[in-house]
Amino acid sequence: MISEINDQNAISSKKIKKNIFFSLKGSAVQLLGIILFIICIGVGYAIGDNLGGAIGIIIGIILMLKLFRIGSKLAAKWYCESCKSIIDNENVSVCPTCKARLM
Repeated sequence: MISEINDQNAISSKKIKKNIFFSLKGSAVQLLGIILFIICIGVGYAIGDNLGGAIGIIIGIILMLKLFRIGSKLAAKWYCESCKSIIDNENVSVCPTCKARLM
């Protein structure tokens, strides 16, 4: 009974996702993806002729795209709409600062 009353009176808020243009961790991971892409192309052409280069380009593109996705996730921050405090990740259901229930 008391928990039902507390659930009805609980403050609810939204999670806001903000992408930071320059995040040191996210940018470093994306830069690593570009460097590995260049290394894969160079190694592919050094080992074989055109086939090695093509394989190097394919592997490099896959690595670069994966690292760009990881870097963009590292650059995203989640905030509570009501108190504007940073939330650890998107799976948090209660704001640690204002105790609002996050939707």
